[in-house]
Amino acid sequence: EILPRVTGELDIYHRVPAELTVRLAGEESTAGVQVELRGEGPLEEKTKSLEFLFRGPDIQDKGTFGWRDEYYLNYFAPDLDVHLGDQSYGLSQLTSYHRYGRGLGVDFHPPESATGFGAYYLEERWSWPDRQEGGAYITRRVNDKIETRLNFLRQDRDAYNEHRSFHDTLWSLETEYKPTEDMKLQMEYARCDSNRRGDTEDDAYRIEWDGRLGQRGYYRAAKFHAEPDYYGYYNDSDHSYASLSYPLAPRLQGNISYNRYKCNLDLRPERRTADRETLWQGGVTYSLNKGWYLSLSYDDFERYDLFVPPAFDYSEETLQLGVGRSAEKYSFRVEVRTGDQEDHLTGESETLWNYNFFASYRPRRNTFFTLYAGFGDDKALGSGRLLR
Repeated sequence: EILPRVTGELDIYHRVPAELTVRLAGEESTAGVQVELRGEGPLEEKTKSLEFLFRGPDIQDKGTFGWRDEYYLNYFAPDLDVHLGDQSYGLSQLTSYHRYGRGLGVDFHPPESATGFGAYYLEERWSWPDRQEGGAYITRRVNDKIETRLNFLRQDRDAYNEHRSFHDTLWSLETEYKPTEDMKLQMEYARCDSNRRGDTEDDAYRIEWDGRLGQRGYYRAAKFHAEPDYYGYYNDSDHSYASLSYPLAPRLQGNISYNRYKCNLDLRPERRTADRETLWQGGVTYSLNKGWYLSLSYDDFERYDLFVPPAFDYSEETLQLGVGRSAEKYSFRVEVRTGDQEDHLTGESETLWNYNFFASYRPRRNTFFTLYAGFGDDKALGSGRLLR
């Protein structure tokens, strides 16, 4: 029997790639030094991984280029994820969506099971007064096309000055349905119990539908609605959106979209305004040879206040012509835009011209340069949104 001989030095440690940075920042008579240790890498034959950042102390107040302190450690495995420290935590789009703070989160998702669950707790770092929130969820994959998820959230804010503390309790039910590979429907209903304005209950919902039409066609429709006493990620607002992009010819792509936004749905006087906004957009893009293209687009925007007397009421129309080129390592675009603005309260109106240039260059995978330049009329109305 022949036994192979192991040659070379035996390393009994598992090593994770890391980078150490020492940062000096300051201005005038103040300065500070900050140390950062950052790394990530696989563990145990690449089925598990680790990610970490330790940066301190806080030198943001030492100068323009000073950074906040931040500390986090994340562990990823096929059935378990653990998040610890300063980062974003969240549940769903209607409850809490990527809130930043110092906390702890755990997600358990065994690959062989159709059920998963998780929870987190965080304290916001820089809010005043102090705010805390904790959330939990359980998800269930019904079959290859349907997945459901139940979320629970508790938010608390401490009292300050004449304002008393409050707490919100929210729950939501989400469903995702994929009847085909090219179509997805998402729905969520949420309920909120709060003591901010006495004991109140209110709800919110969202519907999102998107998919493909052939090889080059895309569509999306969405509706987000939150009642005035719903205090999740959205509050007292209604947003409707629809878009369609579809080939009109082999080299010609057309697109159209609609946006509608409303807030202060019950016209509560303490909120001072009741914003109503509508934006229509449409355009075409024609592809030329060697990555060149031409584009033409039209925007129609209006915004007004529903209160009497209104705080604002204006509209804008713009027409934009663009030419550009996209290549493997670089891209650029030149735009000419003209438009009309009108303030319906003062009777003022303006016709404006703007010119813009965008360029990007990526010589290597981890190196990226961008350039932007723009100039035009400086007589835009202060209430303008599309032309400023």
